Amino acid sequence: MSAPPVGVLFVTASAERGGAEAVLRTLLAHLDRSRVHPRVCCLSPGPFEAELGRIEGLDVVTARVRGFRHAGDGWRAVRRLRALISQRGPSVVHANGIAAHIYGGLAARLEGVPAVFHLHDTLAGGWSGQGLVNAVARRVPAAAIVTPSRFLADRVGPTRSRVVVIPNGVEEPPADTAPPAAARDGTARTVVWCGRLQRWKGAHVFLAAAARVCRHRPDTRFVVVGGTMFGLEPDYARELDRLAAREGLGGAVRFTGHLTDAWPELRRADVVVHSAVRPEPFGLVVVEAMLAGRAVVASAAGGPAEIVEDGATGLLTPPGDADALAAAIERLLDDDELRARLGRAARAAARARFSARGMASRFEDLYDSLARSRE
Repeated sequence: MSAPPVGVLFVTASAERGGAEAVLRTLLAHLDRSRVHPRVCCLSPGPFEAELGRIEGLDVVTARVRGFRHAGDGWRAVRRLRALISQRGPSVVHANGIAAHIYGGLAARLEGVPAVFHLHDTLAGGWSGQGLVNAVARRVPAAAIVTPSRFLADRVGPTRSRVVVIPNGVEEPPADTAPPAAARDGTARTVVWCGRLQRWKGAHVFLAAAARVCRHRPDTRFVVVGGTMFGLEPDYARELDRLAAREGLGGAVRFTGHLTDAWPELRRADVVVHSAVRPEPFGLVVVEAMLAGRAVVASAAGGPAEIVEDGATGLLTPPGDADALAAAIERLLDDDELRARLGRAARAAARARFSARGMASRFEDLYDSLARSRE
């Protein structure tokens, strides 16, 4: 007789879907329901809660938290989570991100249930607001801390928790991944940058490199896919507009703003660029571009340096180096065979290493081991 599925209460804090939320949605959609019975508590109502509610058979509830400045909300959320744990009897609590772990991990500890702290960002210290939040998160016990990359695992620091690396999984593109039109009929090449508009993500480096490429290939077109989110750096988008004008890019660059579905833009690309100026904890867009069969240029630091094998599944350049980035882009645009070969190899590697089902299976094994440890 097979064991019953492990009950897991997932806790997520964001009302919007960023990279961490996209990973959680993918995980929830691909869990084997014969092994895991999932429920979700959203700490903020909003579009992401509604998106999770559309996953068939998923029970989604809300415990409203306005932020760390509202201590009363926080304690109410912990009480709400403790009540859910007591009523539903999950064997594991999975906290998706730093804020979720502070509430969910604490509730799990008080109820005697093992917590998984799914860490997507570095726990940097300091006296900033985020540094203090990170310090609190470090003190909330977890049975396991899961990171998507070895880079991030190495930066967890001293902990009594078990640290497990489970690379993020990405669902297959929703349509074909045929080469873009430029590869077939000689029309203008398109280079795409995709990500959240924050300075550390390096869209300004991309535009500086685009200006250099345009001096040699004026027919090249560039696309910046993404917008500001979570109220972070709202002026950065306007700064990028001014930079594009100052660099004389004019009609060569297009800004899409935030898109809930970036796959169409990735499919139209000849080259996809990642240009973060500091190490990215993982680099979800890099894997997405690889799955779309596109040649990728990425910053040689953090997660992308683990994802991309330089010269085999993409090209790596030093973070913040616009000249090196422009040279790599031009190399790919000038060599159709290289671009196609890297795209094919990238797709095969991404399917083998970063499948949604593979990620879900690793989490299922972790939940099983934590549930058995309580017996």
